[in-house]
Amino acid sequence: PFHRSPNAVVTECCKISPQRHRRLRWATGNPSPERNGTPTSPITPPLPKDRAWVHSRGMKLIGVIPARYASTRFPGKPLHPIAGIPLIQRVVERCRLSPALSEVIVATDDERIAAFARGFCRVEMTRDDHPSGTDRIAEVASRVPADGYINIQGDEPLMDPAVINAVAEALRDSDMSTASTPIQDLA
Repeated sequence: PFHRSPNAVVTECCKISPQRHRRLRWATGNPSPERNGTPTSPITPPLPKDRAWVHSRGMKLIGVIPARYASTRFPGKPLHPIAGIPLIQRVVERCRLSPALSEVIVATDDERIAAFARGFCRVEMTRDDHPSGTDRIAEVASRVPADGYINIQGDEPLMDPAVINAVAEALRDSDMSTASTPIQDLA
């Protein structure tokens, strides 16, 4: 028996050791090939619920949420209320539930978003000519020192902190990791 992170599979995007690969597969519910009917990978221990997890591993990981107001499909989406609370605040609140993050930063080029977000988290203003959220995060990374940065989408108010933890755990032994959900049904 094994446990699967809710709706997520962590996939390494670079070369990793076979042992690390087996451990990640086990932790995400995709055990490696069996030997005598038993998965060959050790169980990854659960993460503690406090920030000591970050410091005990000597890593400073920052969650960066790119947020822009000038969307063509839904202008102002980060400030749109969901059950009375703006989307960007809901995303930050979910991120703060992850013990893996030392800090959460909203990266925006819009003063309306910045003014609101400053009430509950750190804000970094970015240029307005970035073609993507990843570029916005790269600008923040050039100014804010850390061991790693986790790109958290600003329109995911139900982000599971376990997914952030799994990505952070993968970053311990790798330069890059990503969370994805496997397609269950092609129909």
